[in-house]
Amino acid sequence: MSRFYCVVAVIFTMCHVVNAGSLTRQCHASKGTCTKQGFRSTCKTAFGPEWTYIGKCCRGGQCCKFQCEDLQPQQNGNVSVSGRDIGDVANFSCKCRYTLLGSQSLRCTDSGWDGDIPICHACPFTQFSFHGKRYLLMCDQVPMPLALSTCRDLGGHLPSLETREESNYLKRIATLINSSHDWWIGLQHNNTEGTFNWVSGQPLSYTDWYQGTPIQPDNKNKAGAGPANCAALVFSYQYQWGDENCDSPKQMICESREFYSSVDYYDDFYDFFFGDNCGATWDWDVIDVSIVERKTMNIVLSITHII
Repeated sequence: MSRFYCVVAVIFTMCHVVNAGSLTRQCHASKGTCTKQGFRSTCKTAFGPEWTYIGKCCRGGQCCKFQCEDLQPQQNGNVSVSGRDIGDVANFSCKCRYTLLGSQSLRCTDSGWDGDIPICHACPFTQFSFHGKRYLLMCDQVPMPLALSTCRDLGGHLPSLETREESNYLKRIATLINSSHDWWIGLQHNNTEGTFNWVSGQPLSYTDWYQGTPIQPDNKNKAGAGPANCAALVFSYQYQWGDENCDSPKQMICESREFYSSVDYYDDFYDFFFGDNCGATWDWDVIDVSIVERKTMNIVLSITHII
């Protein structure tokens, strides 16, 4: 008679029961949280975009962990991050000639970084990036027609603020710079159609007109004189939009999908002489840089006087 023996192996997984579900030992040690049972439930769909999958849970769920946004260095600065978990710290610094505006360090909390990302600013111009768009802020004050042509010559245009998030970002930048000046944006009044339109051709789907006194737009500048056919972030309106006289001088912002290479020449020139030695003193009193242009990988500098 043949005898068959069946061996049934039972594998026990150490589970910890918490409010969010049953955690494996690994998930518990990592201070993770489980999704509900079901293969369709992922960390991002269950908890939000900043939650990351780190392993499996008991009963088929996913072990998830909250992490703060992955910080990228600004075009003209650096960020050193100890990690993205709760309690980790990010420290920010700027390149020579730039000033850090905002908090030098941020801490990761259970609701994200505990403050706005700081910026590195300098005159005569500064570059920033936000959600795939590049911005060039220029310190000179110019009338709207010159602002339009300058941005166009640089390969961009005055900014189209298509969302509340983008508008609030530029308002925060203007507030941090604290120049007490207005900033041109790419919105003009079309006298034929009687409407405002973005110079970029984007549809006007979002507006942030000042609704205090006077309510905007009113075809008058902030001094009460008309006509006013060009829009700006107006300092006295807490950088909400106001319609202004197109010939009045204001600071300007250019928008592009790429960084402005002609502006990089200026930074290349500065780095060539100063490098990382921000506190250096030099034995020349006049450096007249009339042309800075890049040919292949070389920078051609016209320096007329060095002592």
